[in-house]
This record gives sequence, structure tokens and C-alpha cells, in this order.
Amino acid sequence: MTSPDTQCRLCKQRSVAILYSGPIRNGGIRGPSAGGYEIIECDHCKLVQLSPVPPGLTAFYETDSYRANWDETYSPTEIQKKYDHEQSERVSRIGVENLRDSTVLDLGAGPGLFLDAVKALTRKTLAVEPFSYYSEHLKTNGHIYYPYAKNAVENNETA
Repeated sequence: MTSPDTQCRLCKQRSVAILYSGPIRNGGIRGPSAGGYEIIECDHCKLVQLSPVPPGLTAFYETDSYRANWDETYSPTEIQKKYDHEQSERVSRIGVENLRDSTVLDLGAGPGLFLDAVKALTRKTLAVEPFSYYSEHLKTNGHIYYPYAKNAVENNETA
């Protein structure tokens, strides 16, 4: 199913495929659900994104409230303890051969667990994370940090 009326937030193309239409979680795993949203994939740049963007989402992502609602902690060390075990499966599903010498962009990188797991394989890792608390942690771990994807685009980040 396609939706030619929806615009990609990254490349501004209007041809997108609807991957999912229905309720989404609003907050953490035990949070309430909200309706009226779609998960779409841009036919041009292949970015998968939520449409429409929920009101106030940008400001919410920039605060510790989002992390506290989602994980009840936002300490990189605590997040590592909780989710590091998931990274091996992610790398395996993607395949080392698809990661080697590539540029990896993680939108909503958090403290960068996935990027940490693939860093040694890749040419470059880009972390997009609006919660600025993680910015120094991400940079210290060798990732190029941007608060928003538009900042990476403005800086002409390419593969």
C-alpha cells in the first residue's frame, strides 16, 4: 500500500509505502497506546519513519522524562547492563558482511549500544540522538554525534 500524499521527513520525496497502520505505544513498554499513526518507508531514501510526528515529540525526546518513562534509567552503564545482550542478535541478523567497511547511522541511538557493537567493523558510525545527555558519551566512544538527522544532512554526511 502506498501513500503519495505523505512526505519523507529526510529527503522530502512524496512516494512512501505504508508498512503499518494502527495503534502505537505511547511511552514505555507499559505505556498506553495511541491511534492515527502509520509506519512508512520512503520509496526514494528507504528511511522508515512514524507518520505523523506526534505533537511535542521533539521536545519530549530532548528531556530525561522520555528515558525515565522508557527504561526508568538513562545512565549509559545501566542501559548497557540491560540491553547489551541484544546486540549480538542484531549484528547477526544484519550480517557482518553487510556491516564491514560501511557507514552505519543509528536514529535514536541512545547511549550507542548498537554502534558500539559494530564500530570495529564499520568505516564510520553516526549517532542521531536528541537527548543531549548522551552526546559526550557517544563522541567519547568514537561515534559522530548529531542531535537530529537534519543536522547530519546539513553537514553532508554520506556513506
